Amino acid sequence: MTFEEICNIFACYGADTALLALLTVATVQLLKKTVFKNVQKKMLTFLPVALGIIFYAAYAAAVHASFYFLVENLTLIAEKGVGVGALATVYYVAYEQFVRGDLSLSGAENVIAELISGYVNEGTERDTATAVAKAVQRDVTGNGTAKTAEIISGNARENVSAREIQTLSRVIVECLAHMR
Repeated sequence: MTFEEICNIFACYGADTALLALLTVATVQLLKKTVFKNVQKKMLTFLPVALGIIFYAAYAAAVHASFYFLVENLTLIAEKGVGVGALATVYYVAYEQFVRGDLSLSGAENVIAELISGYVNEGTERDTATAVAKAVQRDVTGNGTAKTAEIISGNARENVSAREIQTLSRVIVECLAHMR
């Protein structure tokens, strides 16, 4: 992923979402090093999305000075919160790619590899991420979630359920959609 592509991703979001995503990334990293340091990685996969929804809800309640606004616009809050979580994941991957750097994977593959760690067998993250990225990129049927689930299932750890794989596949496809 080039610097220009990353800038285009950030341009799609408003300043509020971009700042909340930074807060989300910082909070997730802090929680990983303190509260959740002994938790399996797969349990933390959805933490950016959950925190993104919580942070966006708090932000919306503060801006509109109304709890009623949250109840009335629950779908909007959830959608924007998922956007915050997805952008936080992109921030983290950009950091990993440019600062810590695994330059052998594309930006999309880095996002996927980060999301699937803890769900697939150790050592298969890179190959699985590459296969998922290629399958979703080539998909013209709109069935990327099913293809993603199929690929992950082939490399999934024994204790990962089909439901977890389906949810993870949806998150991956959503994150990739926000990256385009």
